Amino acid sequence: MPHYKCVTCTTRLTAPGACEGCGSALEPVDGLSEIVGYRLMRPRASAGGESFAVAVAMALQGMDTTGPRRHTDGRTR
Repeated sequence: MPHYKCVTCTTRLTAPGACEGCGSALEPVDGLSEIVGYRLMRPRASAGGESFAVAVAMALQGMDTTGPRRHTDGRTR
């Protein structure tokens, strides 16, 4: 089964085209060792016409994005 990768999102897919997460072109994978640690993104069935971008926006609504995040040792991202 051929695999494709999105370097920007660090995701792997099994279908060619554009990345659903960021829209960048997918690159073919020569060996599976290239995608170790990459998340698998599967196309999901549209639930009532909901697009991926809408789902991401809904997930981010509950997140606090008002200021910089801090690590436990005081560093900021």
